[in-house]
Amino acid sequence: MARRGADLTIDGASVDRLGGLCLQVLLSARRTWQADGVNLRLGSVSQSFADQWAAFGAPAFNTEGAGVSKTVLTVDDSRTMRDMLLLALQDAGYTVIQAVDGVDGLETLAAKGADVVITDINMPRMDGFGFIEGLRADPNHRTTPVLVLTTESDADKKARARAGATGWIVKPFDPVKLVDAVRRVAA
Repeated sequence: MARRGADLTIDGASVDRLGGLCLQVLLSARRTWQADGVNLRLGSVSQSFADQWAAFGAPAFNTEGAGVSKTVLTVDDSRTMRDMLLLALQDAGYTVIQAVDGVDGLETLAAKGADVVITDINMPRMDGFGFIEGLRADPNHRTTPVLVLTTESDADKKARARAGATGWIVKPFDPVKLVDAVRRVAA
């Protein structure tokens, strides 16, 4: 692990193709590590891909009124996934609040509220199923849209989540499709 004040550089010079998800992870890592006081720079090749991503992403994330004043709560135990969601949703104009598991999610929701919730299923302390059940038990959030974002694809788990979830998205996610799903349920 890099220590505070360290300088690191990531470059993709030996990579033939850097896909959107990979670049999303790089940009998320840079944001996370910089928050921890580590100067993580993208090398010239990675920066070139990042510039292309920004050029591609800007028109795809038309923020004209879509996310303005809408708050999305993301509940996921993976810091990288939370950062990736933050990046995609903030770029689309949404305010993002985050929680690390179901218990934290319910506490955050009670304290700050949200217009839309995105939750993982597999988390410590309280999984996504327990979180959704707790959310739906609160009269203030019985109709709050909930998108499940998970690696799970099991039909039984999907059926269980349908009892309280609005939609199901499988990881890894496409940021444009995720933002589109949030827009649809937040309307």
